[in-house]
Amino acid sequence: SELKATLTVIQNCISTMLGSQGAISDAQQEFLGVVINKSARLERLIGDLVEISEIGSGIKPLRLEAMTFSALVQEALVNARPQAEHKKISLDLAEGPRLSEISADKDKMGVVLRTLLSQAIKVTSRNEKIGLLLSERENTVELRVSDPGMSLPPDRAAKVFNQFHGVDSQSGPEFIGTGLRFPILKSVIEAHGGKIWIESQVGRANTFVIAMPPAAAMAPAAAPGAGAPTPMNAATAPTMPKPMGLPTLPPPGPAA
Repeated sequence: SELKATLTVIQNCISTMLGSQGAISDAQQEFLGVVINKSARLERLIGDLVEISEIGSGIKPLRLEAMTFSALVQEALVNARPQAEHKKISLDLAEGPRLSEISADKDKMGVVLRTLLSQAIKVTSRNEKIGLLLSERENTVELRVSDPGMSLPPDRAAKVFNQFHGVDSQSGPEFIGTGLRFPILKSVIEAHGGKIWIESQVGRANTFVIAMPPAAAMAPAAAPGAGAPTPMNAATAPTMPKPMGLPTLPPPGPAA
């Protein structure tokens, strides 16, 4: 709320300047217009962060429904393609056969996928390729997003999911200054009963992996009047596989 209040003050001041009777040159008016547009985008981003942080902390329940992971990814790709095309980056999706449906909140998972794709595009050089793979194994439906950005050794990769992790400059531009972005996304995935981790090796591409349990493994719908169904509790949740050789990721703290 403090961020939103500060941004509102800035927007109101700029709007007042644009509507004032004082002399403002064309160049100044253009610059102020850019600030207004960028502040509107920042307002939307703040709204997304607030919403998914509330989910991660349990303040706002998920609205779960059975759907294909593919449909979610395809929609996120549609949103990401303009950004990718600007840098002539190819977004290549491959899918395994007969994937199980997952139980997900479409809007919240959409924010997670758009954030991951946007970040991957941001750190990928022009004319490169980002690979996406959807597959199913060991009772999980997995999405793997591989980008050719600067790779990390496993011990530094684990720190990406710590709040205010402060990973040093050797980690590359993909991870510096993220602060709460990846911990919040991790909290949202875990609220769905899933897991997210990084497979990284120095000299090779980073791969973000999201592993989700099939919809059939999720808890039945809530009792009448209780709203949308919620994810399983710890006693009924299926055990999610952990990839060989990856560090155990620390649980996220309270989302901001």
